[in-house]
Amino acid sequence: MTGLADGVAGLVSRREGAVRFLLFAPGVMDHPLDDHDDVFVTAVEDLGGDAVLLGETPLLFAGLQAKNLFARTVESVGFLVTDQAVHVRDAPSTPFEPAVPRAVPILADPDPAQAARRIVRRASATFDRKWAETLSDAAALQEALDVVREVVELVLTAE
Repeated sequence: MTGLADGVAGLVSRREGAVRFLLFAPGVMDHPLDDHDDVFVTAVEDLGGDAVLLGETPLLFAGLQAKNLFARTVESVGFLVTDQAVHVRDAPSTPFEPAVPRAVPILADPDPAQAARRIVRRASATFDRKWAETLSDAAALQEALDVVREVVELVLTAE
Protein backbone atom coordinates (compact mmCIF):
# COMPACT_ATOMS: atom_id res chain seq x y z
CA MET A 1 0.00 0.00 0.00
CA THR A 2 1.25 3.49 -0.81
CA GLY A 3 1.87 6.21 1.76
CA LEU A 4 -1.20 8.04 0.44
CA ALA A 5 -3.41 4.96 0.83
CA ASP A 6 -2.03 4.42 4.35
CA GLY A 7 -2.93 8.01 5.22
CA VAL A 8 -6.47 7.54 3.94
CA ALA A 9 -6.89 4.27 5.87
CA GLY A 10 -5.73 6.11 9.00
CA LEU A 11 -8.26 8.91 8.45
CA VAL A 12 -11.07 6.37 8.11
CA SER A 13 -9.95 4.26 11.07
CA ARG A 14 -9.91 7.29 13.40
CA ARG A 15 -13.59 8.08 12.76
CA GLU A 16 -16.26 6.81 15.13
CA GLY A 17 -20.02 6.42 15.04
CA ALA A 18 -22.44 6.34 12.13
CA VAL A 19 -19.99 7.84 9.64
CA ARG A 20 -17.98 4.60 9.72
CA PHE A 21 -20.82 2.94 7.77
CA LEU A 22 -20.32 5.50 4.96
CA LEU A 23 -16.51 5.33 4.57
CA PHE A 24 -14.67 2.60 2.65
CA ALA A 25 -10.95 2.44 1.92
CA PRO A 26 -8.42 -0.31 1.32
CA GLY A 27 -6.38 -1.29 4.35
CA VAL A 28 -9.03 -0.51 6.97
CA MET A 29 -9.01 -3.48 9.33
CA ASP A 30 -11.66 -2.51 11.88
CA HIS A 31 -14.59 -1.61 9.62
CA PRO A 32 -18.07 -2.25 11.09
CA LEU A 33 -19.31 -3.99 7.92
CA ASP A 34 -18.04 -7.46 7.02
CA ASP A 35 -18.38 -6.76 3.28
CA HIS A 36 -16.55 -3.40 3.31
CA ASP A 37 -13.98 -4.61 0.78
CA ASP A 38 -16.76 -5.67 -1.60
CA VAL A 39 -18.50 -2.30 -1.20
CA PHE A 40 -15.24 -0.53 -2.07
CA VAL A 41 -14.59 -2.72 -5.12
CA THR A 42 -18.17 -2.21 -6.35
CA ALA A 43 -17.80 1.56 -5.94
CA VAL A 44 -14.52 1.55 -7.87
CA GLU A 45 -16.10 -0.44 -10.72
CA ASP A 46 -19.29 1.65 -10.63
CA LEU A 47 -17.90 5.15 -10.34
CA GLY A 48 -14.32 5.00 -11.54
CA GLY A 49 -14.00 1.94 -13.75
CA ASP A 50 -12.66 3.63 -16.88
CA ALA A 51 -10.56 6.12 -14.91
CA VAL A 52 -8.92 3.32 -12.93
CA LEU A 53 -8.16 1.46 -16.16
CA LEU A 54 -6.44 4.65 -17.34
CA GLY A 55 -4.21 4.78 -14.26
CA GLU A 56 -6.10 6.54 -11.45
CA THR A 57 -5.61 5.03 -7.99
CA PRO A 58 -8.80 4.69 -5.93
CA LEU A 59 -8.37 5.87 -2.33
CA LEU A 60 -11.78 6.32 -0.68
CA PHE A 61 -15.45 5.69 -1.28
CA ALA A 62 -17.76 7.82 0.85
CA GLY A 63 -21.34 6.85 0.21
CA LEU A 64 -24.05 4.26 0.08
CA GLN A 65 -25.17 1.38 -2.07
CA ALA A 66 -28.62 1.58 -3.62
CA LYS A 67 -30.55 -1.44 -4.81
CA ASN A 68 -32.42 -0.91 -8.05
CA LEU A 69 -35.43 -3.17 -7.58
CA PHE A 70 -36.45 -2.95 -11.24
CA ALA A 71 -33.06 -3.82 -12.72
CA ARG A 72 -32.12 -6.02 -9.74
CA THR A 73 -28.73 -4.37 -9.48
CA VAL A 74 -26.76 -2.50 -6.85
CA GLU A 75 -25.15 0.82 -7.63
CA SER A 76 -22.85 3.03 -5.62
CA VAL A 77 -24.10 6.52 -4.77
CA GLY A 78 -21.59 8.95 -3.36
CA PHE A 79 -17.98 10.01 -3.81
CA LEU A 80 -15.04 7.95 -5.06
CA VAL A 81 -11.79 9.82 -4.47
CA THR A 82 -8.82 8.82 -6.60
CA ASP A 83 -5.39 10.36 -6.86
CA GLN A 84 -6.67 12.48 -9.77
CA ALA A 85 -10.41 13.20 -9.31
CA VAL A 86 -13.54 12.90 -7.23
CA HIS A 87 -16.02 10.71 -9.10
CA VAL A 88 -19.63 11.28 -8.04
CA ARG A 89 -23.01 9.67 -8.52
CA ASP A 90 -25.47 12.19 -7.09
CA ALA A 91 -28.49 9.92 -6.70
CA PRO A 92 -29.64 6.41 -7.56
CA SER A 93 -30.86 5.65 -11.04
CA THR A 94 -34.57 5.57 -11.71
CA PRO A 95 -36.33 3.08 -13.98
CA PHE A 96 -36.50 5.78 -16.65
CA GLU A 97 -33.23 7.62 -16.18
CA PRO A 98 -29.82 6.18 -15.33
CA ALA A 99 -27.73 8.25 -12.92
CA VAL A 100 -24.45 8.77 -14.74
CA PRO A 101 -21.36 9.43 -12.62
CA ARG A 102 -19.42 12.65 -13.15
CA ALA A 103 -15.86 13.62 -12.26
CA VAL A 104 -14.38 16.68 -10.61
CA PRO A 105 -10.63 16.84 -11.28
CA ILE A 106 -8.12 17.33 -8.48
CA LEU A 107 -5.70 19.91 -9.87
CA ALA A 108 -2.54 21.21 -8.19
CA ASP A 109 -3.05 24.49 -6.33
CA PRO A 110 -0.77 26.70 -4.21
CA ASP A 111 -3.37 26.57 -1.40
CA PRO A 112 -4.28 22.87 -0.96
CA ALA A 113 -6.75 23.46 1.89
CA GLN A 114 -8.74 26.06 -0.08
CA ALA A 115 -8.57 23.95 -3.25
CA ALA A 116 -9.85 20.87 -1.38
CA ARG A 117 -12.84 22.85 -0.05
CA ARG A 118 -13.60 24.16 -3.55
CA ILE A 119 -13.34 20.68 -5.14
CA VAL A 120 -15.64 19.10 -2.54
CA ARG A 121 -18.16 21.94 -2.90
CA ARG A 122 -18.27 21.28 -6.66
CA ALA A 123 -18.48 17.53 -6.16
CA SER A 124 -21.30 17.75 -3.62
CA ALA A 125 -23.28 20.63 -5.17
CA THR A 126 -25.93 18.42 -6.76
CA PHE A 127 -25.68 15.40 -4.44
CA ASP A 128 -29.17 14.28 -3.35
CA ARG A 129 -28.85 14.73 0.41
CA LYS A 130 -32.57 14.18 0.98
CA TRP A 131 -32.33 10.69 -0.51
CA ALA A 132 -29.13 9.93 1.43
CA GLU A 133 -30.71 11.13 4.68
CA THR A 134 -33.36 8.44 4.32
CA LEU A 135 -30.54 5.92 4.88
CA SER A 136 -28.19 7.84 7.17
CA ASP A 137 -28.29 10.94 9.34
CA ALA A 138 -27.28 14.43 8.24
CA ALA A 139 -24.38 14.66 10.71
CA ALA A 140 -22.81 11.43 9.42
CA LEU A 141 -23.20 12.60 5.81
CA GLN A 142 -21.51 15.91 6.63
CA GLU A 143 -18.69 14.13 8.44
CA ALA A 144 -18.23 11.85 5.41
CA LEU A 145 -17.87 14.95 3.21
CA ASP A 146 -15.31 16.29 5.69
CA VAL A 147 -13.31 13.09 5.20
CA VAL A 148 -13.59 13.47 1.41
CA ARG A 149 -12.16 17.00 1.79
CA GLU A 150 -9.32 15.70 3.99
CA VAL A 151 -8.46 13.01 1.44
CA VAL A 152 -8.49 15.52 -1.42
CA GLU A 153 -6.15 17.72 0.62
CA LEU A 154 -3.86 14.71 1.22
CA VAL A 155 -3.76 14.13 -2.55
CA LEU A 156 -2.93 17.80 -3.20
CA THR A 157 -0.12 17.85 -0.65
CA ALA A 158 1.33 14.51 -1.83
CA GLU A 159 2.14 15.79 -5.30
